[in-house]
Amino acid sequence: MEIRLLGRPGAWRDGEEIALRGHKVWLALALLLLEDTPVGRERLARMLFIDAADPAAALRWNLSQLRQCLGVGLTGDPVALTIPADVTVDVALLLHGDADEAAAVSGLDEDLLAGVSVEATSELAMWLEDERRHLRRVGIDIREEAALTRLGRGDTDAALLLARQVAEASLLDENAAALLVRCLRAAGRIAEARTTAEHAAARLRDDLGVE
Repeated sequence: MEIRLLGRPGAWRDGEEIALRGHKVWLALALLLLEDTPVGRERLARMLFIDAADPAAALRWNLSQLRQCLGVGLTGDPVALTIPADVTVDVALLLHGDADEAAAVSGLDEDLLAGVSVEATSELAMWLEDERRHLRRVGIDIREEAALTRLGRGDTDAALLLARQVAEASLLDENAAALLVRCLRAAGRIAEARTTAEHAAARLRDDLGVE
């Protein structure tokens, strides 16, 4: 089974998409996966179902969907999440896989739970925005690390592709520009490397006022 939380959330078993009802079930899974420590049921119910007539019952129903449809383990309070060995989760690969493996995750350029919206002023909205920002940064860092690894192996084409993605996502990051220039030079594209360096320097000068 494959579970994707980057971009439009979904789950697939042997290529067949598994139907899950509503956005809250994906938000519950993301919360349990991405929090540094196990989340208590009271906090989950407050964040996800504060407007429900019975928040605890709503939480139980959504957790039962995760168990029945995805086969994950959910026990105790705080809730302990167990992912079966034959299930891959994109954000888990991004956060805990090696750089090459993580850089190959689809959806690195997409937001966590794209298309899922919550009340703008809620605790859940603030959590979701923080996690989206964090995972975007992790995605950039992972590709930078993978580009350097592939450059060290002499795989300049793969390194250059990753370096371009890093530079496009971080237009005002001097290190990202330097990585792209380095990969272009390694590929023998000296004129393009020089032009890239000049354009990056101009952006830093014009937008940030630094040399």
